[in-house]
Amino acid sequence: MGFGGARMQQTSDQHGPDPAGTGPEGVRHVTGTAAPRPTTAPTDPVLAAALVEQAHGPVFAKDLHGRFVVANAAAHRALGVAPGHLVGRRLEDVTPTVVHEDALRNDAAVLSHGPQVFTESVPGVHGARDFVVAKFPITDDDGEVRSIGAVALDVSTSEWLRAELAITQEQYRVLAESATTGVLVTAGPDHVVRWCNLAAARMHGVARVDKLVGRSLLETVDPLEREEMRAQYASVLTGEPLETRAYRVLNPGTDRERQGVVDLRARRMQWDGEPAVVTELLDVTDQAEDAERVARSERRLSSLFAQAPVGYFEAGTDGRLHAVNHRLALLLGREVEDWAGRMVEDLLVPGDRAALRARLRRATAGEQDEGGTAWSLRTATGQHVPVQVHLSPVRDDDGAVDRLAGVVLDDRKAERYRTEAVERGRRLEQLVRAMPDAVLICSQDGTITQVNDQAEALFGYPPGEMVGLAVETLVPVERAERHVRHRDRFVATSHAAPMSTGLDIEALTRDGRRIPVEVLLSAVTLGTGPAVVASVRDMTASRRLSQELAHSRDLLAGVLDAATEQAVVAIDLDGVVEVFNSGAELLLQCPAAEAVGRRLDEFVEPGDLAALFADAPDERWAGVARAVTTSTRTTPRRYVTRAGTVRDVLQSITVRHGAGGVVGLVVVATDVTDRLAREAALADSEQRFRLAFDHATTGMALADLSSGVPGRFLQVNQALCDLVRYSEGELLGADLTAITHPDDLDATTAVLDDLRTGRLGSARREVRYRRADGATIWVDESLAVVLDAHGTPAYVVAQHQDVTGRKVAEEALTRAAMHDGLTGLANRALLVDHVTQEVARMRRDGGGLGLIYLDLDNFKDVNDSLGHEAGDALLVEIAGRLRRCVRDVDTAARLGGDEFVVLCTGLTSIDELVALAQRIERALALDIIVGATSLSVTVSAGLVFRDDTDVDAEDLLRDADAAMYQAKRNGGHRYEVADPALQARALRQLSLEAELRQALREAEGGTAVPGTGLSLVYQPSYDTRTGSIVACEALLRWQHPTRGLLSPDAFLDVAEERALMWPLGLWIMRTAVRQAATWYARLGAAAPQMWVNVSAGQLGKNLLAERTLQLLVDHGLPTDRLCVEITERQVVRGAHSTTGDLSVLRAAGVDVAIDDFGTGHAGMDYLRRLPVTVMKIDRSFVNDVTLDEAHAALAASMVAMGRSMDLKIVAEGVETAAQHDVVVALGCDLEQGFWLARPMPADDVERLLTGVA
Repeated sequence: MGFGGARMQQTSDQHGPDPAGTGPEGVRHVTGTAAPRPTTAPTDPVLAAALVEQAHGPVFAKDLHGRFVVANAAAHRALGVAPGHLVGRRLEDVTPTVVHEDALRNDAAVLSHGPQVFTESVPGVHGARDFVVAKFPITDDDGEVRSIGAVALDVSTSEWLRAELAITQEQYRVLAESATTGVLVTAGPDHVVRWCNLAAARMHGVARVDKLVGRSLLETVDPLEREEMRAQYASVLTGEPLETRAYRVLNPGTDRERQGVVDLRARRMQWDGEPAVVTELLDVTDQAEDAERVARSERRLSSLFAQAPVGYFEAGTDGRLHAVNHRLALLLGREVEDWAGRMVEDLLVPGDRAALRARLRRATAGEQDEGGTAWSLRTATGQHVPVQVHLSPVRDDDGAVDRLAGVVLDDRKAERYRTEAVERGRRLEQLVRAMPDAVLICSQDGTITQVNDQAEALFGYPPGEMVGLAVETLVPVERAERHVRHRDRFVATSHAAPMSTGLDIEALTRDGRRIPVEVLLSAVTLGTGPAVVASVRDMTASRRLSQELAHSRDLLAGVLDAATEQAVVAIDLDGVVEVFNSGAELLLQCPAAEAVGRRLDEFVEPGDLAALFADAPDERWAGVARAVTTSTRTTPRRYVTRAGTVRDVLQSITVRHGAGGVVGLVVVATDVTDRLAREAALADSEQRFRLAFDHATTGMALADLSSGVPGRFLQVNQALCDLVRYSEGELLGADLTAITHPDDLDATTAVLDDLRTGRLGSARREVRYRRADGATIWVDESLAVVLDAHGTPAYVVAQHQDVTGRKVAEEALTRAAMHDGLTGLANRALLVDHVTQEVARMRRDGGGLGLIYLDLDNFKDVNDSLGHEAGDALLVEIAGRLRRCVRDVDTAARLGGDEFVVLCTGLTSIDELVALAQRIERALALDIIVGATSLSVTVSAGLVFRDDTDVDAEDLLRDADAAMYQAKRNGGHRYEVADPALQARALRQLSLEAELRQALREAEGGTAVPGTGLSLVYQPSYDTRTGSIVACEALLRWQHPTRGLLSPDAFLDVAEERALMWPLGLWIMRTAVRQAATWYARLGAAAPQMWVNVSAGQLGKNLLAERTLQLLVDHGLPTDRLCVEITERQVVRGAHSTTGDLSVLRAAGVDVAIDDFGTGHAGMDYLRRLPVTVMKIDRSFVNDVTLDEAHAALAASMVAMGRSMDLKIVAEGVETAAQHDVVVALGCDLEQGFWLARPMPADDVERLLTGVA
């Protein structure tokens, strides 16, 4: 019959309840290694087991090997097996052969076609009994069939047949509903879903069964496929089963939506009296992708086998060929098909076949071919092809040798190379012996192994006598030891190129003579091993000739270098410079070492060069040489220096003769550039000055110094007339003081007197002039004295530039630099300057001063709701009201944003400062109209009064700032007076700010001392249903170098007030995402989701969303593995500015959690507008759930509220087992608290996740 019995025993591993234990960091485990489990669950396995056990008919399951894994008591009774003795056994162990063979066939049908109903018989004491057996495949979460389930009904007697069938159907339905394979029943012309299980509902994108039941199945497929599906289901209703594979969108409309592959099986059934179709949907997406990858791999391997550039064959262990590739067939001169079924030895020539057979036997025994074997192929035409054959065994899955693989390499080129190498060696030896230089080949120890004839002749040795000598025999005695060291170093060094020893060494002949030589060394590798080849050239004649040439060159160089006034250049007939004297270096600004070898053409101006070659353009310098053969030619030319400067020269060219006639030219050039320039300058200086004076855009004048009226105008240009609005006739005869502003007359008279007496040679100043229309202008005046022939001041050249615009701009810039551009109030720089001046005055004269530091309450809401233009208009109006409130001697300043400061001087007590603060508060309390909106403004103010002298501007501003922040913390719309406690807090904030900035820099740069600085710890959260860790919250810690371990409460206020929250939050997010990505890479789907807290200060401009999503991409972490938390208070306080960032993150797949829910008084309608997916109930409510029913009811209402919004519910602060039980009973999804696990380092979390102690 195909079933057996055991009383609900399971063969899979079972873990009984372990005693409660404690893991790392105080983690409490309720059962085994898992975390706490809830007391009840939506699907109770005990209930399911009881249903199966109490069934009247046999219920059982078998694995794919036929072993029973589950069976109830009825199954035991039907097979006549004692309880507890069937699980783990096969049917053939307890029934006749014919019975278990029928059962195996039926099982195979179920695996192939899905659920089936059979009639099976089982022999018994009172004869055979017939059973109706419903069998169905049972799949795992991945859709893979793992076992076969069955429900049987004894139909030998029919007394309770109807009742049993009903029970069996219900049991089948229970099993179908819990199956991971999607099952659904449709009926009617539109195939409306009458029933489905949860797996089918999820495949169609809904979380509950009732969301799919009642819908037409045709609506769930592509419109183009509906008619085809209608026709297929019509065929099923006629009795024809349907089995097909379809491509569907799985889980549509959810974050797990994807294109998938589904195996669909449908058959006809009756449902509530009408024809219906039962459909099974099995997600085989992963299997289909795996099959496609395998197919692609097989195609690539097949292509590689066919197209490989080397020969390849496969053969059986009997030596018979299975296949050869195209390359091997090409080597053999036959088609690939000709070799099927032939023996491997047929590939080789007869003489190699015995060795091949021996190698085949060794390969069949499993021996690897390390180096290959040289054999010869026999081609179709009888030719022999030398090859290298590598033969290797190929093993099957059990490790046995299944077949043999051979790689065949064409060795014909290698054979040809060996033959050619021998021939090259013979020719090389002949070449060495014929070389004109002496050649010696030495081993690495310096022994001469081979010489040519020239070596024996140079060193005076008979033939054959040099071989075997030490090379040091040829070296003078005093250099022999050093030669040995050089030789050892040379042979120990890998040389990429030959090395020359130079020209200053000597060699020793056989008869003791010393001869100068040049040696070229090369390291080579010969057949006998590494060696050194020395090529030796006799330098006796060359050295003598070099000495003679050097003497002649020195003599000529001395003559040429002495002629520094003329450039002397010797060139060949191609214009290449051979001699370049010092005069040429000076003229052309080019060193001789650089000029020699270059063409003289490069130094001649191109136009003059064309004129020089005009008579013979094709012959160039050779043509010039022919033209000047009989006489020297001197012409003006222009040369170009290396720097690009053009010089005028007088050039003389003479011919240079050699043994064969004319060999070149000598060019002598004299620089006349300066002389010509002086002549030209002298000729046009007056003309240029006159034109420059008359047409200058700057006012110019010549003023007399020699007469009794210094500064009298002798000559003026039109620009000066235009500047002062006087005509030329009006100015001539007048003096400089006539146009000078009265306030500057004394200074002008003093300057003119100093110029006239010679105390000054020039003067420059900015002075005011009076124009003819009475207007005052600023002039940049420059005066330069001109002396007469006796050296006495004669007149001045005066230049006048109008700088009125610049002076006005400077005054405007000075004001702008010290005032706020929006409101016109003093800025911080001017305020500090005024405070510093008042402190100095107070120290001198006594009295007191005060500061009022103002910050608008909720100014950000104005910008967010009405826009920045409205915000700017509001700030301008507030600045105007401040001006009207303060005295003329007081200073009102805007420091930036919505912060203002008022400096009050001459105070006698704090009461006067308080009175002014109250006056300002009343003035600002009046409604302000911005556009069409009436705004009511409140401020938070910090007051500081000082009448002592030990104070500075920055201290006053810091104390007032601290008092203002205290007013903010106390609710705003008030003022606070600075006192020692506030000052101490301000100093603490300054200290902590600096230390926190340093700690953040070290954390970002990874330079913190181990055990100190900023770090993250992680507190796990547990699933209340499974007890597994599903999330970890990242928590910030600071190991302060002097204050010890600090929690965020000790320094986050400083971060928020000192603009550190953004960079600190970004570091936390980066570190947490990196850790989450590490866990995800190691653990995959088992890795916990990372929860990261963000503050309202980080939100508002979409920067957080942008940077966070980029971090996820950079670290390869899916978006659904991250959840950002923001407290309910912050959401309520900054709703407008936070929604944008949170919406972007949620749209990308990041979860958003409301933290500390219940403390911020956010209503349900308000929360519905936010992109929230998780609600974390504040620990204060969780702590009280066990006190009385009222607190428990309050917590239950929060859970119900979250459920109504389809939120995931998290209980924070679970610290006792009783709280755990209540949280589970309330239906919370997750729980977190010290009773479960304290915050811990990442390594400890990973040990929890992997179960490693």
